[in-house]
Amino acid sequence: MVTWSTGTVAMAMGTLDSAALMTGLSSFAIASLVRQRLPGGSAEVETWWQEHLGRAVLIWSVLEMPAIVGAISLFATRHVPAFLALGAVSVASLVRTRPARLRRQ
Repeated sequence: MVTWSTGTVAMAMGTLDSAALMTGLSSFAIASLVRQRLPGGSAEVETWWQEHLGRAVLIWSVLEMPAIVGAISLFATRHVPAFLALGAVSVASLVRTRPARLRRQ
Protein backbone atom coordinates (compact mmCIF):
# COMPACT_ATOMS: atom_id res chain seq x y z
CA MET A 1 0.00 0.00 0.00
CA VAL A 2 2.81 2.42 0.83
CA THR A 3 4.64 1.82 -2.44
CA TRP A 4 1.42 2.21 -4.38
CA SER A 5 0.53 5.55 -2.76
CA THR A 6 3.96 7.19 -2.48
CA GLY A 7 6.10 5.53 -5.12
CA THR A 8 9.30 3.63 -4.51
CA VAL A 9 10.17 3.01 -0.87
CA ALA A 10 13.74 3.94 0.09
CA MET A 11 15.54 2.37 3.05
CA ALA A 12 18.22 5.06 3.60
CA MET A 13 18.07 7.82 6.20
CA GLY A 14 18.21 11.46 5.17
CA THR A 15 18.32 14.87 6.80
CA LEU A 16 14.54 15.16 7.03
CA ASP A 17 14.36 11.71 8.62
CA SER A 18 16.93 12.70 11.22
CA ALA A 19 15.00 15.86 12.02
CA ALA A 20 11.80 13.82 12.34
CA LEU A 21 13.50 11.38 14.71
CA MET A 22 14.85 14.23 16.84
CA THR A 23 11.37 15.76 17.00
CA GLY A 24 9.94 12.43 18.11
CA LEU A 25 12.57 11.91 20.77
CA SER A 26 12.19 15.46 22.07
CA SER A 27 8.43 15.01 22.39
CA PHE A 28 9.11 11.85 24.41
CA ALA A 29 11.41 13.86 26.70
CA ILE A 30 8.83 16.64 27.12
CA ALA A 31 6.12 14.13 28.01
CA SER A 32 8.43 12.47 30.53
CA LEU A 33 9.11 15.82 32.20
CA VAL A 34 5.41 16.64 32.45
CA ARG A 35 4.67 13.13 33.74
CA GLN A 36 7.25 13.49 36.53
CA ARG A 37 5.37 16.53 37.85
CA LEU A 38 2.15 14.53 38.33
CA PRO A 39 1.58 13.69 41.99
CA GLY A 40 0.88 10.15 43.15
CA GLY A 41 -2.57 8.66 43.47
CA SER A 42 -3.17 9.09 47.19
CA ALA A 43 -6.40 11.07 46.61
CA GLU A 44 -9.71 9.62 45.44
CA VAL A 45 -9.72 8.50 41.83
CA GLU A 46 -12.36 10.98 40.67
CA THR A 47 -10.71 13.87 42.52
CA TRP A 48 -7.29 13.05 41.12
CA TRP A 49 -8.60 12.90 37.55
CA GLN A 50 -10.54 16.14 37.94
CA GLU A 51 -7.40 17.90 39.10
CA HIS A 52 -4.95 16.41 36.59
CA LEU A 53 -6.98 15.65 33.45
CA GLY A 54 -5.46 18.59 31.56
CA ARG A 55 -1.91 17.37 32.19
CA ALA A 56 -2.84 13.82 31.18
CA VAL A 57 -4.33 15.02 27.89
CA LEU A 58 -1.23 17.18 27.30
CA ILE A 59 1.03 14.15 27.82
CA TRP A 60 -0.99 11.99 25.44
CA SER A 61 -1.20 14.66 22.75
CA VAL A 62 2.55 15.31 22.92
CA LEU A 63 3.16 11.56 22.61
CA GLU A 64 0.99 11.29 19.52
CA MET A 65 3.19 13.83 17.74
CA PRO A 66 5.91 11.28 16.80
CA ALA A 67 3.36 9.16 14.93
CA ILE A 68 2.11 12.18 13.01
CA VAL A 69 5.65 13.37 12.24
CA GLY A 70 6.54 9.83 11.15
CA ALA A 71 3.59 9.70 8.76
CA ILE A 72 4.55 13.08 7.30
CA SER A 73 8.18 12.03 6.88
CA LEU A 74 7.10 8.79 5.19
CA PHE A 75 4.93 10.72 2.78
CA ALA A 76 7.58 13.36 2.08
CA THR A 77 10.69 11.18 1.82
CA ARG A 78 9.43 7.62 1.27
CA HIS A 79 11.91 6.37 3.90
CA VAL A 80 10.48 3.53 5.95
CA PRO A 81 13.01 3.32 8.85
CA ALA A 82 12.17 6.73 10.31
CA PHE A 83 8.47 5.98 10.08
CA LEU A 84 8.88 2.63 11.85
CA ALA A 85 11.10 4.12 14.57
CA LEU A 86 8.72 7.00 15.26
CA GLY A 87 5.71 4.69 15.26
CA ALA A 88 7.42 2.35 17.74
CA VAL A 89 8.40 5.23 20.03
CA SER A 90 4.87 6.62 19.92
CA VAL A 91 3.15 3.31 20.69
CA ALA A 92 5.61 2.40 23.45
CA SER A 93 5.21 5.84 25.02
CA LEU A 94 1.43 5.68 24.94
CA VAL A 95 1.53 2.25 26.59
CA ARG A 96 3.92 3.61 29.22
CA THR A 97 1.55 6.47 30.07
CA ARG A 98 -1.74 4.62 30.13
CA PRO A 99 -4.24 6.05 32.67
CA ALA A 100 -3.53 3.59 35.49
CA ARG A 101 0.20 4.27 35.27
CA LEU A 102 -0.28 8.04 35.22
CA ARG A 103 -1.98 7.78 38.58
CA ARG A 104 0.76 5.34 39.70
CA GLN A 105 -1.44 2.57 41.01
